[in-house]
Amino acid sequence: MRTCLALLAVLTAGLALWASGADAKTIYACVQKHGSTDHRAKAALRLVRRSVPCLPWERRLSWRAGSGGPTDSAATEPGVRGPAGEAGAPGSVGPQGEAGAAGTAGSQGEAGSAGSEGLPGAEGLQGPIGPAGPAGPIGPEGPRGPFGPIGLEGPEGPVGPVGPQGPFGPVGPEGPAGEPGPEGSRGEPGPIGPEGPQGPAGPEGEVGPEGPPGVGGIGTVLVVTARGGEGEPADANCPKGTPVAIGGGGSVEDKGGLLEISAPITKGELSGDGQRPTGWRVRSGAARYTAYAICTSAGSVKPSEGGEGEAAEAKAAELEAATGQ
Repeated sequence: MRTCLALLAVLTAGLALWASGADAKTIYACVQKHGSTDHRAKAALRLVRRSVPCLPWERRLSWRAGSGGPTDSAATEPGVRGPAGEAGAPGSVGPQGEAGAAGTAGSQGEAGSAGSEGLPGAEGLQGPIGPAGPAGPIGPEGPRGPFGPIGLEGPEGPVGPVGPQGPFGPVGPEGPAGEPGPEGSRGEPGPIGPEGPQGPAGPEGEVGPEGPPGVGGIGTVLVVTARGGEGEPADANCPKGTPVAIGGGGSVEDKGGLLEISAPITKGELSGDGQRPTGWRVRSGAARYTAYAICTSAGSVKPSEGGEGEAAEAKAAELEAATGQ
């Protein structure tokens, strides 16, 4: 306390000298209420502004400059210290004071000794899956595995396309003459034509005389065939023993095929008017077809020699009707 009062007296004297050449002004200060005997320096006085309040453990002083000291204390010698009074009730917390200036940083202390190793921490959460790495190199080829069981038989595949036509084979040897076939069935009658006007009835004629017996009848009859295809002519030529063709025709093996040519030939060419046929030719756009020629040995009979020729032609017509051509 004595130190506090001494400091107050020195401060008052200094302020009085400072204010001697200036106008008188009021000075405010805060001083601790009770000094500590162990730390006398804490019983200090500090000057404050009028608007700044004192702390709860401080007492406020004020005086005018040049008046000689504070208004509520005298610079006299203190008396004997009396007994300590009862502790007063703690005052309310004062407002926050202004922040003091930052102190200088202290020197770096010595590094402490390493502490003991701590316990292992708990396992953390599993992180997200990282991106896929680049593909590794292809490994060596492994050993060949055993053969698997035979699979089930698959369905039958579609029929393949028809292959190209093969070359014609050589003409076979002439076979023996076959027996005449049975008479074919009579064809259906054609449509009835329009009825013509009825003519006048003619007179009844007389019975003529019996004619002489015919000569030069038809001898051996053969059927000769030849095969062709793809538009090439198929010629069925009569052999030397039966050199005359009295009929002929053809057939197409493809369903729906039609014959383009079916006519007699003489020495490899289509027969002309008045020529004796020696074979038969057929031709078609189909893949396979066959020519037929009906050959006979009646070579001495000429169709143009009067009645004998007419008889031969009648015999040939009968034979042609019998063979169905």
